[in-house]
Amino acid sequence: MGKHTVYVRPVPDEIRGGIFFARRRWRLRWPRATGNCTKTSITTLSTNAASASHAYTNRLAREKSPYLLQHAHNPVDWFAWGEEAFGKARAEQKPVFLSIGYSTCHWCHVMERESFEREETAKFLNEHFVSIKVDREERPDVDKIYMTFVQSTTGSGGWPLNVFLTPDLKPFFGGTYFPPDHRYGRGSFRSVLEQIVNVWRERHSEVAASADEIHTRLEVATSSATASNQLLTVETLRRAGALFKEAYDPQHGGFGGAPKFPQPSQPAFLLRYAKRFHDDEAAKMILHTCDAMAAGGIHDQLGGGFARYSVDAEWLVPHFEKMLYDNAQLAQLYLDAHLVSEGRVTRTPDSASGNREGLVKLVPPESPYAEVARDILDYVLRDMAHPDGGFYSAEDADSEGHEGKFYCWTRAELSKLLSPEEFNVTARYFGITEKGNFVDHSHPTPLAGQNVLNVVEPLSRPDGHPLPIGRGEGRERGASVSNDHALLASAKKKMFAARAKRIRPHLDDKILASWNGLMLGAFARAYAVLGEEKYLAAAEKNLAFVREKLWVSGGDGGLSVALPLTPALSPGERENRIQSPGKLGAESSLVTAGISEGGDWLFPLPKGEGQGEGKRSVGTLFHRWRDGERDSVQLLEAYAFQLDGVIQLYEATLEPKHLDFAIALAEAMVAKFYDMENGGFWQSSSDAKDLILRVKDDYDGAEPSGNSVATLALLKLAAITDREDFKKPSEATLRLFATRLEKTPQAVPYMLHALDFWLEEPRRVVIAGDPHSAKARELLHAAHSVYQPDKIVLGNNGAVGEFARTLPACGDEAPTPVSGRRPTKEGPVVYFCTGKACQPPTQDDATVREMLK
Repeated sequence: MGKHTVYVRPVPDEIRGGIFFARRRWRLRWPRATGNCTKTSITTLSTNAASASHAYTNRLAREKSPYLLQHAHNPVDWFAWGEEAFGKARAEQKPVFLSIGYSTCHWCHVMERESFEREETAKFLNEHFVSIKVDREERPDVDKIYMTFVQSTTGSGGWPLNVFLTPDLKPFFGGTYFPPDHRYGRGSFRSVLEQIVNVWRERHSEVAASADEIHTRLEVATSSATASNQLLTVETLRRAGALFKEAYDPQHGGFGGAPKFPQPSQPAFLLRYAKRFHDDEAAKMILHTCDAMAAGGIHDQLGGGFARYSVDAEWLVPHFEKMLYDNAQLAQLYLDAHLVSEGRVTRTPDSASGNREGLVKLVPPESPYAEVARDILDYVLRDMAHPDGGFYSAEDADSEGHEGKFYCWTRAELSKLLSPEEFNVTARYFGITEKGNFVDHSHPTPLAGQNVLNVVEPLSRPDGHPLPIGRGEGRERGASVSNDHALLASAKKKMFAARAKRIRPHLDDKILASWNGLMLGAFARAYAVLGEEKYLAAAEKNLAFVREKLWVSGGDGGLSVALPLTPALSPGERENRIQSPGKLGAESSLVTAGISEGGDWLFPLPKGEGQGEGKRSVGTLFHRWRDGERDSVQLLEAYAFQLDGVIQLYEATLEPKHLDFAIALAEAMVAKFYDMENGGFWQSSSDAKDLILRVKDDYDGAEPSGNSVATLALLKLAAITDREDFKKPSEATLRLFATRLEKTPQAVPYMLHALDFWLEEPRRVVIAGDPHSAKARELLHAAHSVYQPDKIVLGNNGAVGEFARTLPACGDEAPTPVSGRRPTKEGPVVYFCTGKACQPPTQDDATVREMLK
């Protein structure tokens, strides 16, 4: 049962104690057995022709969420999250049964099959509860509130998340997966329902009081955080890195034991840590981890991309669903590993001990890590891309009712498909056995002899360099090496073609602004690092899709904000710039964010001496698009993740229009989500009426939190534009989470990235001149070819800071502030600057790389 527990994090003591006290008043007890209900016909909503092929059709058939649509033909009378359900619960004074999951969630499918498709269970739910389904990917703000509650009461959480609420949406009992009968040390779902009904009927006042107390404690814990006096220094980073290193698994790579998640923000931070503190051991840990993941079953060895996590410590048997957010972050991690590994001396791991012993070998210029990054991105372009440019959310773990059936192989299948020579090489390479290495224990009749493909006996590269590590010893066989590679390549081509004819897992084809922002950044950076035009084309197409389908600009129905205007600027400059950089000092003040007397949103911008004040509305970014429709939800992570992706696209292209859009996103994000009083960003906007709490997400798990991403993105944007109004919210957010950064850094590894960036003046690589010229592109790729995480890359045109605009390209008439003379050669040049000081300009790629090391 280890598979369904998906994440655990520290729970504030303020919540934990209160809820445990509340639970002591009445506790659910599990009887030894339960009776069976008589099978009865259930009447549900069935009003369309499509229902003819289904016994039941409920109101979820009206929804766009793939997860909700999966439950549209359950006999359970499901409601979507909204006033229709809330009103019914209030009117009938029934408890709410809230079930949260997502369409590619394996254990959600299991519970649906075992419980929600059963008429007797549905009849009981329909009679005694108002049942609500929520897609946690569409509504992470709803999920966050009730997940916090369940983690507080049980010590862990996961999906499906099942919570019982009062009619005013306050939780009083919850858990994750409930089996249909007593197993795994858990009570049956039916017994849970029966006891909830009894408690609700016989001890209603106690339940209501308990729910009120729980809500109060949750509210205090989620809203009372204030900035501390904790001093954040490089020692904070040093202690965090040392803590992470202690959790390192030297045998299998990664951190901690089973189940093992990549959680890319943590290894990515350790690479930053290794760079800052010159810790080669930390860098080797991450390269070993990347090697092990690439060789494991968590990596789709035929089709590319990574599954969500492995159920073991070896990266061998995955939970087979593939998530867009995982693959976006892992593409970034492997690009980091590629840059870190270039030219370094590494050691081939000894297969028996797992220690990094063996012959010293030089990583080639085109490292295996770059190959894995391409593998991820090519998978997304092939299987996860909407024709118009958006990226889909996920692929399921299950097909034909069995987890992993699409991905696994039997020895008999392969022996029939491949030639004897191909089979021999492939069976050794992937460790194919008659027994197999995977059994789906969640299925009543699991398939036999299933092999998850993982690299057991790696081949050497034809050029003599090692491939990513495997689980057995590599072989050096001279002239036969090339033949083995040819046979393996031929076999994999046949296997991929044969697999393509199988029934594919379900595709969750909703397009989320948040996850698309993560993948946008991955494609943009892959272009910058690897130089492949198809990745730039994918990034540009994706951004165009998001702007067309999910963005409404300020002039088309956005919120009005107060903006100071500088009379000295031209009208065009005023449109792109809020205030004149370089005039902000300690005496500058901020306009308080909020709603003005006229009903306009006020954006917290500097109000300098001699500046007038104009008005312009901020834009609106919606979260989900699917099947021609967008939702109406406003979420911090949509703005923050998109902002991060657009900044990376700007740094890869120096296109002023991308910087303009980044500024528009940042202004809207700060206006709608920033807490001016205490710092930090709310997860939802202030006008979200369907939430019992407004919370600040503070956990970097499988996905980084909106607060962490917003903080780093605003710091970068501030460094590019010289705008203090972007920097100050970031600094206030770091102060708000200072205690968390100090005491539980493992909960906020991505925010450690932001702290690392903030602690020193960023290195600015300014490329002056036409960004579309061939030479500028060469210089851009040179700037991105060195691992230097605390740099920013910008041009000297558009809404960049005033200082960057003073740096001329070669051939311009203006003298440089560096030498007092303009450069002598024609064309773009690179200035390497820290603060207002720059080194002499250069047009030499090698010099650019050397300056960044």
